[in-house]
Amino acid sequence: MARVKASKRHRYVAVKHRPVRVWAARFLVLILLVASGGSGYWYGSQQTIAKADRLNMSLSEKDRELLRLQESEEQARQQLMNIKMAGEVDRKASEEVRQEVLDLRSQIASLEEENGFYRNLMAAEDKKSELSFGDVTIDSTDNADVFEYEIVVQQIAKSHNVVNGSLTVRVVGKQGNIAETLNLTNLSSAAEGDQVKLRFRYFQRITGEWAVPAGFVPQYIDLQARFSGKKPVTINKQIDWIVQQRD
Repeated sequence: MARVKASKRHRYVAVKHRPVRVWAARFLVLILLVASGGSGYWYGSQQTIAKADRLNMSLSEKDRELLRLQESEEQARQQLMNIKMAGEVDRKASEEVRQEVLDLRSQIASLEEENGFYRNLMAAEDKKSELSFGDVTIDSTDNADVFEYEIVVQQIAKSHNVVNGSLTVRVVGKQGNIAETLNLTNLSSAAEGDQVKLRFRYFQRITGEWAVPAGFVPQYIDLQARFSGKKPVTINKQIDWIVQQRD
């Protein structure tokens, strides 16, 4: 006959029901949860505030550094401007001084020329009236093909009468291997003709600019002055082409 196995019996313990304690425990757990969350929020907010403060301090330092760099840049820019202005002032001052020296030299040369003329005039008391060429000068310019010229025609005599006449100027040279002669109209667009009118008592200066054609090599200047009157006079002179360089 088969044996029947008895089922396992469970033991039960009776616990007294205390609802107040249960609710108190739940309330305590709730308080702990709220306190924990609040402390976490407070800690997090404090960390955020501290981090924001550090960022603000760093930003303030960057702002101060940027302001300092901007001030340094402005100072450097001002110094550079001052240096440029000083250099420009020095350059202009040097140019003004150089121009003043050139003007003084020109005035001195003019005075020496006039003094020489008047010395010749004083020495001409026992001489007859004499018409002649004075100084003839050619000066360079910034343009290699353009030259400034000055021609002086003078009268040396005991008594000076006004004389009238005309001056013919020719520049003789070579264009390549071919000899060529240039008149005033070939040398200057301002020339009204190939002759210059003369009228003076003591002397007359003829000045201007000559533009030499490209490839033309001047060799000398051929001058001829014709004076009208009761006794017409013609004087001639040839001057080597010698250019005075500007300082």
